[in-house]
Amino acid sequence: MKAFFLASALVLAAPVSAATNLVTNGNFSAGNTGFASDYSYRAPGNYGGALAEGLYAIDTNAINTHSAWQSFGDNTGDAAGLYFIANGAGFNSVAWAQTIAVQAGYSYNFSAFAANLCCNANQAPPNFSELTLEADAGSGFATIATFTLSGVGTWLVVGGNYVNGQNTSLALRIVNTNTIAGGNDFALDDISFNAVPEPQSWMMLIAGFGLVGAAMRRRSNAVAV
Repeated sequence: MKAFFLASALVLAAPVSAATNLVTNGNFSAGNTGFASDYSYRAPGNYGGALAEGLYAIDTNAINTHSAWQSFGDNTGDAAGLYFIANGAGFNSVAWAQTIAVQAGYSYNFSAFAANLCCNANQAPPNFSELTLEADAGSGFATIATFTLSGVGTWLVVGGNYVNGQNTSLALRIVNTNTIAGGNDFALDDISFNAVPEPQSWMMLIAGFGLVGAAMRRRSNAVAV
């Protein structure tokens, strides 16, 4: 009975986990899997010397895919070292999309790292990509965050919060709204969608630990007697 009480108290104490990334393959370490895109995929060895407009690759360095692009590694330096590399198309395009399961009444944070690819020192100035992070529960996509890339080969992060109603699934996407093709080239990495603990979750945590402490004190007193 005491063991059951302690287990119940620990369950009560567990808040929403803010550390769990609900996005599948958000760091692209598993390669070209787990997401959809308006762009067409090209595997390593099939770039034809330069990744063309409207195409994307999953590789360890942008310069591997296009000689005019900057040489740099992925955002976190994980073992696979892979990231999403795209030659922007001349139309409003969905670069990355994924549908995930969510829980009613929870708040979430949607974020991603992105970098401008174009150009190296011998090429023309870049035409920066303009990216938006969007979410849709069935009534149309809402913008969570937006940013225009800057610099070359520098990872930038953007993110924002989404409060879920009664939905059980949510469509996420990252859209490139720049419709000028030339120089509109970008990379994505470490896309995440995390639950944000609510104040009541922390109250449950405190209450749960209180129950555990009380149970341990009672058990200690019983042994002493």
